[in-house]
Amino acid sequence: MSQVSTDVVAFEVLIAVWILYRSIRNYQGRRLVLARVVSFPVLAGLLWLAAEGSTALTIPWTFPWWTAIDVALVAAAIAVTLPLAPRLVSVYLGPDREWWYRYGIELIAFYLAAWVVRLVLAVYYDPSSLEFTVSTGPALSPLASDVMQVVQMLLSISTGLVVGRAAGTYRLYNEARARAPGSGSPLP
Repeated sequence: MSQVSTDVVAFEVLIAVWILYRSIRNYQGRRLVLARVVSFPVLAGLLWLAAEGSTALTIPWTFPWWTAIDVALVAAAIAVTLPLAPRLVSVYLGPDREWWYRYGIELIAFYLAAWVVRLVLAVYYDPSSLEFTVSTGPALSPLASDVMQVVQMLLSISTGLVVGRAAGTYRLYNEARARAPGSGSPLP
């Protein structure tokens, strides 16, 4: 195992704090703003694409088969999350006559757990994968390559969860608004 630089650790801690803060806010409930609902899935998708590109560079023999599996995992996670959204997401009209949403603890816990597992495995087996570079790091052992594929699969599932959750939130908003015409303003 090679060393992880202090800058990388500081950056990952910053991401962890941001994810935790955002998760707490989503659990407590937030005003439903379209830009907020859309921005996180877009960022997650861009991170996923960058990770796929990095995997293709660091473990080139995995492309395109593992990429196809990762794409299938994203799609499957979206397909599973969409019908579960009514049980995991609340969209409601707040006292200020604005629309609000709240995510259940199940979604938040799964996403946070998957992120921590991915981070720990990446730190232990391939610290260079955390450096966000386009160059390849040291050659990975077969075990490390397999573990990093699991890391990428977890990222794929999490990405699909985030996209499905956002789509479900928007769908629930539209359904709630249709049931209560004239109540609340449309999304900004």
